[in-house]
Amino acid sequence: MNEPTPTPALIIDLPTVRRNIAQMHAYVRRHKIAIRPHTKTHKSLYMARLQLDDGAQGLTTAKVGEAMTMADVCDDLFIAYPALDAWRREHLAQ
Repeated sequence: MNEPTPTPALIIDLPTVRRNIAQMHAYVRRHKIAIRPHTKTHKSLYMARLQLDDGAQGLTTAKVGEAMTMADVCDDLFIAYPALDAWRREHLAQ
């Protein structure tokens, strides 16, 4: 007998995710648009790799700390918010 899934739980329908990524990338290829999807929703290296493997030019993050994580899978990163303090500027430069 299947036990109930404890909640809260993140459940990902991977075939749907792959289809959505493929549809997005087919559209941008058709229109010759380079994209850097924002990672703030998934914050996942696995999902970022799926986006990159299907043709994303790079990734967008909200903050320097997120960019430091995403740098493990991508070296073309756009940080959406300014890095105003010394810690963020120093880590951004690295």
